[in-house]
Amino acid sequence: LAESLKTSEDRRPSLTSVEIAEQTGVDREDVERAFELGLVGGARTEGSLRIAKAGVWIFEVFGKVRSLGFTPDLGFGVEDMALYQDAITTLLNDEVRLLSSRLSELPPENVAIMIEEVVPILDRYIMRLHSTKIREFFANVL
Repeated sequence: LAESLKTSEDRRPSLTSVEIAEQTGVDREDVERAFELGLVGGARTEGSLRIAKAGVWIFEVFGKVRSLGFTPDLGFGVEDMALYQDAITTLLNDEVRLLSSRLSELPPENVAIMIEEVVPILDRYIMRLHSTKIREFFANVL
């Protein structure tokens, strides 16, 4: 299971907060703050923060959100991304409890295949459900 769930990106290469800021357009302070909040993993070596290249996508997303106008002037910050991380962490914990209680008798190899195949399906479900809920909310407000 561990092999099948690895990302294609190598987790060992890392970038500094300055390099991430230059690459994504996000302020260096936001990179530092995201690390302090636990939104992204990393390590400080000799005073310099280094974040795995595999985690840069978080800042690419945040940069795109910021470029749409969700700026500090309006009260938006990297801290707001914790809302999504917390929701997904809660969902994952609930999924683990559900799957553990129902799949514990199956061979681990079968469970690994089932999970590997269901994750993309559930990702699409969550994305569509979120979009639907937003549209429904605005349909009722407007």
